[in-house]
Amino acid sequence: MQCGYRLSSALGFQAASRASDALGTSYANTGLIIGAIYLLTAFMYPLASWVSDRFDDRCGVAALGFVVAGAGYGGAELLSHSPLRVVAFAVIPMLSPIFLASFFCLPTRLLKGSPAAGGIGLINGIGALGAFFGSSIVGFLKQTTGTYGGAFLCLSALALVGALALFGLRGLAAFAPRPRGISAEASAVGTAS
Repeated sequence: MQCGYRLSSALGFQAASRASDALGTSYANTGLIIGAIYLLTAFMYPLASWVSDRFDDRCGVAALGFVVAGAGYGGAELLSHSPLRVVAFAVIPMLSPIFLASFFCLPTRLLKGSPAAGGIGLINGIGALGAFFGSSIVGFLKQTTGTYGGAFLCLSALALVGALALFGLRGLAAFAPRPRGISAEASAVGTAS
C-alpha cells in the first residue's frame, strides 16, 4: 500500500511534462494548471479527514484513495492522446490526502501508547522500502517496454489490490466502522464482554 503512495509522489513530478504534451500549452500555463491541481490536493486533506472522522470508516476512506489513484494511473496510460489525460494526472495526487488522513489512524485501532508509535514507525519503514523497490520496478518496466505505460498500469493494479485489502480489513471487528454515536471506548467495552 505504501509503495503506491510513495510512487504517486515521484510520478507526480512527471505530470507537468505530460500535461504540457497532452494540452499543447506553454510551460507557464502548464505550471498554473499543475499548481491548481496541487492547491486542490491541499484542500483534500481536511476534507478527507472530516469524512474519515464523520463516518468512522478509516479503511473505507483509505481504500477510496487507492481507487481514485488507480483510476488516475489507468487513465494516465489509457487516455494517452487525450486532454482527459490531464484529469487523470489531476486525480493521482489525491491519493495522498485521502489515503493518509485515514490510514495512519488504523494502527491505533489495535495498538495503544508506545506500541502504536512503533506500529506507525514500522509502516513508514516498510513504505520507505516500497519506494525503493517500487522505483526499481518502475524503472525496469520502463526499460523493458520503452514507455511508462506498463508502470502506470502496474501502479493502477497495485492501487486496486490495496483498496481490496483495505476493504477486507473492514471485516475485522477492530477496523469495522462503529455505529454513529458509539465512541471507541464504548465499542471496546462492548466487544470485550
